[in-house]
Formats: sequence, structure tokens, C-alpha cells
Amino acid sequence: VPDQALLHSFSANIHTVQQILEEAARLLKLLWRVSLPLKAVHGTTHGTQDEGMKAEIFRLRKKLSEQEKKLHSTVKRLHSTNQLKENMEKVIIDQ
Repeated sequence: VPDQALLHSFSANIHTVQQILEEAARLLKLLWRVSLPLKAVHGTTHGTQDEGMKAEIFRLRKKLSEQEKKLHSTVKRLHSTNQLKENMEKVIIDQ
């Protein structure tokens, strides 16, 4: 019975490692797609690749900045909405 428990544990660990490796492979594929612009994949001159990569990095940073602004705005609205809800609950309870 102890051997069977060890085998089951080993099997579960192997399954977990397999899932982790599959997820890592998926993330690497995503990284590869995002990190290299199409020009670099098709093999143009080195200078053009650098320019393309810089443009892509600039675009991604701009997009990230916009998303961070939206997130910050959403957090502010959520906070104020939560305060309003709490105040309304307090008024209802006090009546």
C-alpha cells in the first residue's frame, strides 16, 4: 500500500509538471509573437528590424500606459461607488 501511495503521488507530480511545461510553452509562444514584429520574422535588414522593434515597443508602452490610466480611473470610480453604497446603507439603517 505505501508503494501504491508513492506511485500515485509520483503520477500526480508528473501530471503537474506536464501542465506547467505546457503552460510555459504557451507563454513562450505568446512572448515570441509579441516580442518580434512581423518585419523581424520575415528577415529584413538589421536597421529596419531595430526600427520596427522600437516602434512596436513604443506602441506597446503607449497601450500599457492607456490601460493603466483606465485601471486607475476604474479603481477611483469603484471606491467612490462603494463609499456611496455604504453611506446609503447607513442612512437606511438609521431611519
